[in-house]
Amino acid sequence: MSDDPVSFSQAALTEILQTLENRSEWELKPQFDSVTAELDPILTADRSNGELFFTHTTTDAQLSVRYPEQFSDTLVTILLEYPLDSRFPPGEGGFIGRVYRTQEAIADQYASSYLHGEQSPSVIAKAQIPERYDPSELTATIESLDTVAEKISQAHADLDAVLQTYRAGQGDPSDR
Repeated sequence: MSDDPVSFSQAALTEILQTLENRSEWELKPQFDSVTAELDPILTADRSNGELFFTHTTTDAQLSVRYPEQFSDTLVTILLEYPLDSRFPPGEGGFIGRVYRTQEAIADQYASSYLHGEQSPSVIAKAQIPERYDPSELTATIESLDTVAEKISQAHADLDAVLQTYRAGQGDPSDR
């Protein structure tokens, strides 16, 4: 990479997004041709930022990848989005607050210098990749996002199974 900060940023941005695109667990949403095609307007200064979306191949999770971040040391922000129900309002109290805190706790089990959990109706985790990132930390972060998506999927399925037991009129599962 060059010592020129602009060239370094462009090369780093390209490498980060291509690393994500090359992961078999995440697929670029069909409305995008390729990471390279989406990056071209940014690299040629026709546009100052962009956003790509990836879907997880085995869950309903989505990554929202925003680049580059303005006025920050962060080059790329990756949001792991996986709402239990997108109609739930934000909140910290009651049942739904406990769901949000649980999702955040699952993500925080895989926290790193780039990744942390979020207490939100739809965003489970947030990764902030700096311009001068460590490639092994980037790979570990993306692997953690994969794992968190799978763990959240299982938590949602477990919660739904308990609710289904009651909907089926089978009463209190602890009575069996």
